[in-house]
Amino acid sequence: MSLWQSALQFIGMISVVLAGAALTLKQFFSHYLIGWKRDLMLGILMLSLFGIGVWWFSANNSADTVHAANTSTTSVPPAPQPLVNTPPQANKPVLPKGEKLAVGEILKREKDEYTRNWKIETLGEMQQEAQMARKAEQLPALKPVIIESFTPQALYKLLQTERSQFYLLDVREGYERSQFTIQHDAIARYGDLIHDIIPPNLARNKLIVLLCHSGIRGYLAANALHAKGYSNIAFLQGGMAAWNEAKLPINGNANYSLQPKSLKILSKQQFKALGDKNFTIQIDTNSPAIKGIKNLTQLPFETASTTMLQKIYQQAGNKPIALVCNTYGGCFHGLNMSYLLKQAGKQYVGIYDDSKQWLTQYE
Repeated sequence: MSLWQSALQFIGMISVVLAGAALTLKQFFSHYLIGWKRDLMLGILMLSLFGIGVWWFSANNSADTVHAANTSTTSVPPAPQPLVNTPPQANKPVLPKGEKLAVGEILKREKDEYTRNWKIETLGEMQQEAQMARKAEQLPALKPVIIESFTPQALYKLLQTERSQFYLLDVREGYERSQFTIQHDAIARYGDLIHDIIPPNLARNKLIVLLCHSGIRGYLAANALHAKGYSNIAFLQGGMAAWNEAKLPINGNANYSLQPKSLKILSKQQFKALGDKNFTIQIDTNSPAIKGIKNLTQLPFETASTTMLQKIYQQAGNKPIALVCNTYGGCFHGLNMSYLLKQAGKQYVGIYDDSKQWLTQYE
């Protein structure tokens, strides 16, 4: 409020007060005060009113001054801060993205009905086997999650231009890799990953793509890595079998035909002729022990860790080792187990198919 506004307010208020006071006093003095007493009383009243007016004016003007000072203080913009030259943060690389579909939806893409149904059924069996293996070692159950994935064609195309952003992890067995492979960054047995045995220095700043034979082990192994805190993970749809079918470049010869001589398939008579001199291992997963075989050692090969394999080698000692199976999965892994036995320097005598339906035709 300005000085003139304050003055006008003061004059207006004084005028009203004085007019009212004058009328009241006139009536009062006319009746009660006469002569010099009246003049004295009027003088005192006038001085009092003048003093009150001066006090009110001073107080009002002081409050306005403080308000103006506060307003001017808050309205002044803050002083500009000095500019600090900070180095720009390094941009994190944007990793390639795969398809984010449920594994069941991916398996339904299989054109061949038999293969499609087999993969869907096998996925359920292998999920159950993986949970059983973890429970036996007192590991928490794996929660199935949606994992990114690539078709062989999509992955191959990206590898041509963005290879440095990928980390290819081959989770197949040694025999499978010996047949054919593609350039990869590391290897790890599927059974080890199921037991939370992870390769050291596994990249976290790249997209880890898991490679297996059909895509199922790759998906399940990716779940195990996800449970351990790895977020940049994916798997190859259809596995290396689909990669080969797409006629993409490989190293080696993708020959999946069974070679009876290298596998050494035993007939029932040949197996019985071995007697008790050998160390017999049943390599089926989630299958009851085969009856009628003495001193039988059960090893769920597909979900067995390398540590478990080494314990079996120690138990066998110098005895010849014979393998038996009665499921498709067990007989399929006969090639992988026999390969590892040979690599470990063990004497492998052969494998017997007790089901008489998976390997009998090759005897």
